Amino acid sequence: MPASAVARARLSEVNALILDHKKALHDLKLEKYELQRQLQDATFPVVDLPVEIATEIFRYVLPGSLRMGLESQQPERDDSDWGEEPHQDPITNGSCDYGRTNLAAPLLLMHVCRQWRAIVLEMPALWSTFMVDLSDLHSHGLLAARFEEWTQRAANFPLTVGICGRSYGADPLDIIKLFDALGRHAQQFQHLELHLPLEDWQLLQEWDATPHLTSFVVRVELDSEPSNMQTPFQLKNAPLLRRVKLCSIVPSQLELPWAQITEFTGVHYQLEAAFHSIQHLPNVTRCHFNAFNSAFFLFPTLMAGDRLRHPHIRHMVLIDDEKEYVSKIISHAILPSLSSLEVTTAHKSNILPMIAAMVIDSSPPLTKLVLRMGSQHVFGAAQHFFKSISTLTDITIEYPPPSAFCALLRAFETDKEVLPNLEHMDIRCAAIDQGIVSECASAFTGRPQLRSLRIMFDRVEGLDSLKFGGEFMQLLRQLKQGGMYVYVGTEMESVV
Repeated sequence: MPASAVARARLSEVNALILDHKKALHDLKLEKYELQRQLQDATFPVVDLPVEIATEIFRYVLPGSLRMGLESQQPERDDSDWGEEPHQDPITNGSCDYGRTNLAAPLLLMHVCRQWRAIVLEMPALWSTFMVDLSDLHSHGLLAARFEEWTQRAANFPLTVGICGRSYGADPLDIIKLFDALGRHAQQFQHLELHLPLEDWQLLQEWDATPHLTSFVVRVELDSEPSNMQTPFQLKNAPLLRRVKLCSIVPSQLELPWAQITEFTGVHYQLEAAFHSIQHLPNVTRCHFNAFNSAFFLFPTLMAGDRLRHPHIRHMVLIDDEKEYVSKIISHAILPSLSSLEVTTAHKSNILPMIAAMVIDSSPPLTKLVLRMGSQHVFGAAQHFFKSISTLTDITIEYPPPSAFCALLRAFETDKEVLPNLEHMDIRCAAIDQGIVSECASAFTGRPQLRSLRIMFDRVEGLDSLKFGGEFMQLLRQLKQGGMYVYVGTEMESVV
């Protein structure tokens, strides 16, 4: 075959190979683009989420809602933070307070993409919480219109509303327009929180009805000490209202349906304010008084024979600073239905004899006791105290003096009349204390009614050495193997 013919044949083969490779390259580029698209979608998986799942995720972006429940366990925490452990209300995550103008969350979600905007506009729950700090705003003229916009998008969803702060330099007509708008939608309110100065309270009027309102928080900001002033605001037609929290104001200063309230919290309350409040709450069953930074109300000083008496209170929580208000309330209380008592005090005096005296006077079915105290708290004669209250089944003690507490555990081990019905014990200590762990291990052996033991430590130093604690750790492991709940360690790790 001539050389030219061979060359033409080879050229034809090369051209065919080039076409094949071009097609292969084209196919590879198409595959590349498809893979890039898939990777881009995988980088933002929320794009492919079903609407129902995206809706559920968006609920966690709701602005800090208003928390109802018992007062914060620690007195140094802000007294506007309501919460109870382990129970949490449907309304969670925060509280209306200064710097909490939380109108941005649904608006931010709307600006992500068209799909999210459509979802947000169809989610009444995202628009059901309206919280604003008046002192955080430069203009108040559009507040009423913004609230109307919020409620329109919330449709018929129950509303959570919080207004707080001072409207510095605002036109009173703008505030009146906002309050009038609140009144027009009061029938949708489920939770309402108002932290306002006295001058703004004067602009509030009676609302016709709040048929779905279940909880109400009131705080009156005063420039001077509280007096026995009366607010003109009235809230009478609220058949479902059961839970009320007042801060620096007492029930007689606010016209509410007090006879139907079953849960009450008073903040900045000293003895006289607590005594006064209980007289207005004939059917309350849960009562909480926080005397931390207590205010001064113009009430007569109680005499030695005066008694804080109530037949229906079953749960009481008391918090004070170093002014002995908790012990004063306990020493005056007669509560024959009391089943749960929680005490947080920074005062060094021994609170146990006062609780014992109250129990003797009231003869309540007390089954749960929570004591939170400072490291210098007096804990003397604890074994005699716990021997005198045989009904206790659930005890929590935070930061007990180690030596006195170990003495109690030894008495619990040797004397079956000390806490004979105890089922649950919860202890919290700052630093790891092998002595307390060892005494608990010995004391809990041989008490078949015991169901749980939890010992928590704030600091982790020494935790590894506790794991190899020898005989007492073996006892704890045997208790756990026998069916008892046993947790010894920090928030992050148990060594049992």
